[in-house]
Amino acid sequence: MAIVVEMLRRYLPIWAGMGVLRGITSALYTANQSCKSRGIHCRALPGLLLEIDSGRYLDVSARKNVEMEITSYAQVGGRFSLLFDWFTCHIKALRPSGGETGPCPTKIPEILMLSNDPRRDAAYILANSLWFHYHRSPDWAWSIWDNTFAALRVQDNAEAPRERYAGFLLHIDQHLPDGLDQHVARWFQETGKAELISIDSVAWTNLTHTLLHLVVHGVLATTTILKGLVYPLWSHALVTGTADCEVYLRAAHDIFERLVLSGEEDWGNDIVDLQRVRVRRQDVFCAPHLSLLVGSIPTLVFLEHAPHVPPELRPRAVALRDAVCGSVEFRQGIYRDLNAVRDAFDKSLQYDALDESLVEPLMDALRLILNVTRTGMMAYFNIMRLTD
Repeated sequence: MAIVVEMLRRYLPIWAGMGVLRGITSALYTANQSCKSRGIHCRALPGLLLEIDSGRYLDVSARKNVEMEITSYAQVGGRFSLLFDWFTCHIKALRPSGGETGPCPTKIPEILMLSNDPRRDAAYILANSLWFHYHRSPDWAWSIWDNTFAALRVQDNAEAPRERYAGFLLHIDQHLPDGLDQHVARWFQETGKAELISIDSVAWTNLTHTLLHLVVHGVLATTTILKGLVYPLWSHALVTGTADCEVYLRAAHDIFERLVLSGEEDWGNDIVDLQRVRVRRQDVFCAPHLSLLVGSIPTLVFLEHAPHVPPELRPRAVALRDAVCGSVEFRQGIYRDLNAVRDAFDKSLQYDALDESLVEPLMDALRLILNVTRTGMMAYFNIMRLTD
């Protein structure tokens, strides 16, 4: 069912063009009702159902039932443990009373110690325990992500701890009615950049693995990571003017490549994971996220010519820009919204702030985006006139 859901989501514009969304909505609703009657919950199914329905095809009562199912499942959260010793605790955790919760502390040592817990279900048990104690605290999910990040930055470069923390966050996501994504996005905006620029390459390996795992499983949106992590780090590396940007700039390049440009050769036998990543990346090339990507193209141009950027990372910026501008999805997206291109380059071509030597490289970047052969300012004004 998960694979079917991903296929339906990936080619949603095609189904809309064929005029079959009403039939798909009806079929998904029938499948969801069948799963419910057998005690099966596929979290992606009701989410896609509401996305395709978009308030148009289901009757009010059916839509309300699906919305309530999503909320109630998040409140119940997860599967039952098969460990008898924990059975009673789990039943209690699934139905806490309002008085059993308290404010979530800033530091949660249990998360740091999770990597050394020998129990097979340790991540699941801890996720349930934290939800049981803190689920009424408004910032409990933010705090758990912050503590998980702190734990990842001190782990050795080993696969087992990374897998355990990724699984732990999957369980936390199941306890949140709206998922973990919005809380991670807020962390990026508030304290994320200051934390990210200070971690070492081993911590970046752990973090990158965890982020990709969460994207593949639909916990985090690709656009959340690009907007909150990749684009800000590109900009920060440019404005700092110092060579200490190498570690986090390399990591930002790697994450962008895996999320936006990777193909089958990058995922090996994980064809299902690649399929899921391709589904998530579609939003990158659509409004409102496309304008953020286009606005980052000049930043890559400036990184290519920044003397403080390590020499091996400058050609990498060129390669990323060439690859994304040459993709079919990007080309289709910018021709749907040429205003995004105009706005991005209008902001960059400010003569009182722009080095004259960078004007021509920007024009070449614009030419690459629009696949035209002329360069220079006259070509720019001619092209931008088409968007008026």
